[in-house]
Amino acid sequence: MLARIALLVFLLPQWALAEDLWEFDVVNQTGYDIYYVYASHISGECCFCDDALGDNILANGETFTLLFTPSAYRSPRFDVRVEDVDGDTYSFMDVDVTGPALVITLEDLD
Repeated sequence: MLARIALLVFLLPQWALAEDLWEFDVVNQTGYDIYYVYASHISGECCFCDDALGDNILANGETFTLLFTPSAYRSPRFDVRVEDVDGDTYSFMDVDVTGPALVITLEDLD
């Protein structure tokens, strides 16, 4: 019985956090694979430092979901930059990550 209670106490914070996340979809419609996805909150210096994809690749036609913890930020506004297989970048400033998906096309090329 005690093990079950401990398990519930352990899982509850993770479950509660999952409800509070901002989920933001990035859709690749560029015709090229995207190797890097960066998001930087608008309240600080623009720093595209941490790649959200990690070892993954966002293939053309696929969607990647960025997750943000609202309590860590004053607003849901971020600058987003992606880089494709050729090193070309696509930058989007002051994006509301609680809004519709960000669909990236060749017309968005920097």
